[in-house]
Amino acid sequence: MTLPAYVEYRPPVELAAWVACFWQIAGGDAVGSLAHRVLPDGCADLVFEAGSTALVGPMSSATVVELCGPVDVMGIRFRPGTIGAFAGVAAGELLDAAIPCGDLPFALEVSDAQLFASEAPAQRLDLLTRLCRRRISMLSPPDPLIRHALACWLPTGASDLPTVAAVTAAVALSERAFERRFTRLVGMPPMRYRRLARFRRLLAQRRTAHGNWATAAAAAGYSDQAHLVRDFRAFAGVTPTEWAKAQAAHAGFVQDAAVTIV
Repeated sequence: MTLPAYVEYRPPVELAAWVACFWQIAGGDAVGSLAHRVLPDGCADLVFEAGSTALVGPMSSATVVELCGPVDVMGIRFRPGTIGAFAGVAAGELLDAAIPCGDLPFALEVSDAQLFASEAPAQRLDLLTRLCRRRISMLSPPDPLIRHALACWLPTGASDLPTVAAVTAAVALSERAFERRFTRLVGMPPMRYRRLARFRRLLAQRRTAHGNWATAAAAAGYSDQAHLVRDFRAFAGVTPTEWAKAQAAHAGFVQDAAVTIV
């Protein structure tokens, strides 16, 4: 079986505050399908495939998608805290939602037919880049206070993630005002996002630790194995052992395997 290939492309520097990456999944056998467990990361995606264009909002837990070969899908992954402004819809309304792009309050100006008229990634990326530039030129920059809070909870760096109370104090808002603002722009409350950031850090640490869960858990800030398994079930829907087994099989090639960033 030939697996589809997943590639991420860095956005131009002027889009970097909004766009984490452009991405493509392409290729694979013409028969059969692969089940891939997509893990939450706080981001939202505009997803283009032949005959379908949708906005997939931030996810609170994993979802399993079927990839039936041959696959040809492209997407724009938006950084946490930006999709509400870009889409013209409060991010809290987009949590765990997939909305046809025709239902958004603005026109994308790029259709799936236009995008897939060419097989050349460079031409497709040019269309997606122009789409983002046009839309972002109409918008104010991402909220600086929420950007600061999100930067405090990056899934890389020191193992100690600051508490919600510490971040709230740093942005000089009341606890209630910060929670409302964060949830409206990011799509989930700050406490849950902090847990998600720790979970994402665990996955990154496991790669560094060559698959050793105990080492990764300690580095990510988990207090014990029960704590680790509880968060893994909440965000991945399976245990760490079950997830690792699936990653070693067909479908580990997308979001959480080795990724090429061009």
